[in-house]
Amino acid sequence: MFGLRVCGHFLHFHMGGKAGRKRVLAVLLREGEISQRTLQDLLDIRSGSLSEILTKIEADGLLEKVKCGSDRRGYMLRLTESGKTLAKQVTAFHEARVDKLLSCLDDDEQLQLLATLDKLTLHWTSDEVVSMFEKQNKAEN
Repeated sequence: MFGLRVCGHFLHFHMGGKAGRKRVLAVLLREGEISQRTLQDLLDIRSGSLSEILTKIEADGLLEKVKCGSDRRGYMLRLTESGKTLAKQVTAFHEARVDKLLSCLDDDEQLQLLATLDKLTLHWTSDEVVSMFEKQNKAEN
């Protein structure tokens, strides 16, 4: 288990943490036009944190908010051309780093690792495991 902790620590601190500008740009590039709520759900980030990031990205001219046709109060988010350019650079840099990190594994080992991680993620997000941690956290507080 120590190895899993070390890997998690390394990835968190060397690959950009949980959320931030780079991750927001990458998701917006992949999704195209998206609502702020959907983006929040995809990033698993608090509303206030996302709003702060989006305000900075918009101020830098990388993002534009477009009023929804069906809901005058709502906005759709999309990257500007300069935002798309930066997001493509960020994504390419990230993919190169991932390739380098996995270069010690051959193709079959990489596929096995991904399958194992998918299996763990599915289990860890199951109701059984989530409720176990919720009960444990309540008992500790």
